[in-house]
Amino acid sequence: MLATIHEKVKGIVAAIVLFLVGVPFILWGINSYFENGPSLSVAKIDGEPITQRDYRAALEQFRGRIDPKTAESAPFKQLVLDGLIEQQLLLRDVEARGFRVGDTALAGYIRQLPYFQRNGQFDPQLYDGLLRREGIGVQEFERRLRGEIITGQVQGGLTGSGFVTEADALTLARLLRQERDVAHTLVRTEPLAARAAVTAAEIEQHYTSQGDRYQSPEQMRVEYVRLSADELARKITPSEDELRKAHADEGAKVAFEKRRAELLKQVRARKAEERLFELTERFQTLAYEHPDSLGPAAEALGATVQKSDWFTRAGGDGIASSPRVVEAAFGQEVLSQGRNSDPVEVKPGEFVAVRRFEHRPATRRPLAEVRAQIERQLKQQKAEAEALRIAQEMLQALRGGASLAALAPKHGLTVQTAKAITREKLNGIDPRVAEAAFRAPRPAAGKPVFGSAVLGSQGVAVFALTRVADIEPATADAALKEKARRLLLQHRGGDYYAMYRAGLKQKGEIKVFADRL
Repeated sequence: MLATIHEKVKGIVAAIVLFLVGVPFILWGINSYFENGPSLSVAKIDGEPITQRDYRAALEQFRGRIDPKTAESAPFKQLVLDGLIEQQLLLRDVEARGFRVGDTALAGYIRQLPYFQRNGQFDPQLYDGLLRREGIGVQEFERRLRGEIITGQVQGGLTGSGFVTEADALTLARLLRQERDVAHTLVRTEPLAARAAVTAAEIEQHYTSQGDRYQSPEQMRVEYVRLSADELARKITPSEDELRKAHADEGAKVAFEKRRAELLKQVRARKAEERLFELTERFQTLAYEHPDSLGPAAEALGATVQKSDWFTRAGGDGIASSPRVVEAAFGQEVLSQGRNSDPVEVKPGEFVAVRRFEHRPATRRPLAEVRAQIERQLKQQKAEAEALRIAQEMLQALRGGASLAALAPKHGLTVQTAKAITREKLNGIDPRVAEAAFRAPRPAAGKPVFGSAVLGSQGVAVFALTRVADIEPATADAALKEKARRLLLQHRGGDYYAMYRAGLKQKGEIKVFADRL
């Protein structure tokens, strides 16, 4: 119940992370997260602005969810903006088409959401409290929820409008059950790396050009104050009347004394939750009003200022195991400006504010310390290049008439005898080899088709495709045809929706101000 809206209202207030997997509705307009007043536009759609404030609010949804370096990269920022543009286009179009969600329907939808319920019933106090804690007004939340519902209706209509003929389903069913006989061998990098020679000059040149890869990571220690519902609960002693009222409210038939311990725990948790709602706002205010110290916040909360161990941008122990804490600690306000962070929720019912205590910048490690590591990497690189050269040499010989069974031993390789595979059953063959084999043309006149697949650090596979066998349409059972039909419907429906979104972008006049991202 104490989880954040971001964690619990998945699919309700769509976060931008959903856009990455195909749902375009993104959190926007969270003006309460930032100061009021005029805001620059980061983009305009037919003259309508997407403000810098809205853009930053969308970025805020990623705090603690992704690598901070990724969040600061230009491609990621552009992806966020693209999502906001698409969302605004969608909302404008569906509203123009007359899609609406009435007040009664919206209220009924909200009342059924379990995160706004207590004991199975909608709780207005819980509803207001959760939204207030997230800095989102009720009207803003309901406006965004309306938007997601109506855009979801359009998406569902388009993705469900695909049409598949019996012939289409049979064609895909044939491909799904098509058999291919594949023999292969692997040119492994491991023995090649063992034989590779690396000179001192090569190591030094690599260290000079790639030295930033061999650094002791930036480290930090922070002071922090924690506000926890569990700690609040331990300080609460419910009265006898409160316990009996909770017992009566649940309509329990079990004797009161037998449930005393359970009721005590429940009432403590509920009162701690209510107290947490009250203190969270106070916590945020004090951390902001006294940016140079966490002392006032700690005193008001009845907590203590604690110190963390050293941790890096990758995290650490204790509170540094929380990505949200790490991102806050290495954020500009804390790291560069020496200010308190805003309280961040590290887990349901637990908030932490941090400030810089000690900081160690990243430093390049001495060559002597990383020489062995560099030598291994250079040997691996040479081994991968040699494996590719051998595979290409083998393919040339195979296509010239040699057989895989005769050629492989000359290179000290063993051949995995031909196995029948389908797109659904790979029979133990590496998926990358299978994918290459299914891309290969059919053997003609009984002659194998040869190909290769790069398997990264493992090496390069060389394969022979000796047979392709299709199923007879009459043998396709109903379950297979239904599976093929569903796959085609999903694919075509997704294509329709993608074309609809692309069409909206083409019709709109979109201007982007990249320097404001």
